[in-house]
Amino acid sequence: MNNKDSNKIFLKETFGGIMQKYGEAIRGIRKSRGMTQKYIGKGILSQAAFSKYERGLTDIHSSAFIQILERLGMSLEEFEYVYYGYSYPTTKKIFYKFFNFPYSRVEDLNELIIEIDACLLEQPIEDLVNIKRICNALICLNQEKDIQKARDYVEPIWIKLSKLDQWFYTDILFINAILYFFPNDVATEMAKNVLSKIENYKDFQDSNQLKITLKINLSLLLIKERDYHTTLNLLEDTLKMHKQSMSYQSLALIFNRIAICRKMLNIEKEVYYLDQATLLLKIYDQQVLLQQLIQEYEHYTNI
Repeated sequence: MNNKDSNKIFLKETFGGIMQKYGEAIRGIRKSRGMTQKYIGKGILSQAAFSKYERGLTDIHSSAFIQILERLGMSLEEFEYVYYGYSYPTTKKIFYKFFNFPYSRVEDLNELIIEIDACLLEQPIEDLVNIKRICNALICLNQEKDIQKARDYVEPIWIKLSKLDQWFYTDILFINAILYFFPNDVATEMAKNVLSKIENYKDFQDSNQLKITLKINLSLLLIKERDYHTTLNLLEDTLKMHKQSMSYQSLALIFNRIAICRKMLNIEKEVYYLDQATLLLKIYDQQVLLQQLIQEYEHYTNI
C-alpha cells in the first residue's frame, strides 16, 4: 500500500466517520427548526442520500456539508459548538483561553501548559505546540527576565510564519502574541505588516477587536522608538474609529498613551487624558491595571 492510499484510508476513517456523526446532529437541528429533508437537500443531495446521511449510514463531501449548514442558517463554528453540547472541544477551549487571558499570571500559564500536554498526547496539533512555546517564553520572561532566552522559545514560530506567502487569521493572532519578544525595530515592522494583512478580515468575527489590539501594541513599540507624533496620530485615529466598540481596558490604555505622547511633545490636555484613564479603571475597580498604567506613564515620560 502506498502513502497516497494510506492517506485516503486515514481520511475515510477519521473525517468520514466524523461526518457521519455530524449527520445525526444535522437531523436534530433540522427537525428542531421545522425544516424538511427535501428543502435542506434540494440542489445539494438527493433525498435518499440525505436521509442516509442523517441516519449515519453514509458520509458526504465537505462542500455539501457546508451548503447544508448554509441552508440551515448556521455557521460552521456554531454547529461545532452545538455538536459538542453547547461547548467547544478541548483544543479550541485552549486556543480561546490563551488568546483571551492576561499573560502575566505564571500560574495560569503553567495550568494551560498542563492542558496542552494532555491534548498533545492524543494528537500533535501545531497550534497547540506554538501556544505552549509562547507560554514558556512568557514564564521565562516573568521569572528570569531573560528576553533572549524567552525569544528562543518563540523564534520557530516567526521563522515559519515569515516564510509564508499569505497570513491567515490564526497566523495574525500568533504574530500579535509574540511581538514583544523581538527587537523593537523588527517588532514595529511586524506590527505594521500585520495591520495591512488584517484588512482582508474586516468583516470576520472579532477582527475589529484584534485590529484595535494590534494598534495599541504598535503604539507602545512606537513610543519606545520615541516617535511620539506617529504614535499620537495612530492613537487618536484609533479612538475616532473604534471608541464605541472597544473594551474599557483598551480605552484606558489609549488614554494613557495619548497622555504620554502629549507630555513628551509638550501639548496641552495631557492631564485630561490621564484623568480619563484613571476614572475609567476606578469605575471598573481595576486597581492592578491602573497601577500598571501609572508605572508605564512614569517610565516613558522620564526617559
